[in-house]
This record gives sequence, structure tokens and C-alpha cells, in this order.
Amino acid sequence: MKDGQVREDYMKDGQVREDYMKDGQVREDYMKDGQVREDYMKDGQVREDYMKDGQVREDYMKDGQVREDYMKDGQVREDYMKDGQVREDYMKDGQVREDYYYEG
Repeated sequence: MKDGQVREDYMKDGQVREDYMKDGQVREDYMKDGQVREDYMKDGQVREDYMKDGQVREDYMKDGQVREDYMKDGQVREDYMKDGQVREDYMKDGQVREDYYYEG
């Protein structure tokens, strides 16, 4: 991949790979089985139709922060959110850090 697009191996066993994001673009094949729409990102923001079947709420992003209702049914790891904000290691300068998800 070039131009900082997400590699097709974005997800492996429910973890985000270190090459998830670069330069704020997401490939249209971000996830398999059409779970993420090809218009996932627009101008560095997540579109309200980010995922189908209500897996991500249309208010996913607000002012560059992920809302506390980002995911339903505990699909996001319990340490993903802290006080309704994304963990401090989630985002850095608008990019996803390679330690976004980790075991332990």
C-alpha cells in the first residue's frame, strides 16, 4: 500500500494492526463482508453511515472525539473508552497509533 491507505490485513483476530491508519485515509476494502462502507472516511471524518446494521452510531465522531456510545453491545474493548473519550493512546495527531488495540 502507498499513500497511507489501510492495508487489507487491517483486522486480524479482532486486533488492529499497526499499519491501520496513515495520513487519515481508509481503503474501501477496510473490512471484509461489507461491514465498512467505501465512504467510511470523508475529509478525515467518519461518515454517519460508517457501518451497516447499526454497529456504529451515526454520531460516532463529534469534534474529533469518539462519543461514549461509539459501539453497542460491548463490541469495543472495555478499555477502548475512558470517561467517554478515546484512550490517550488511541489517536495521535489524527492518526491511529499502532498500539490502538493490544492484548493484556
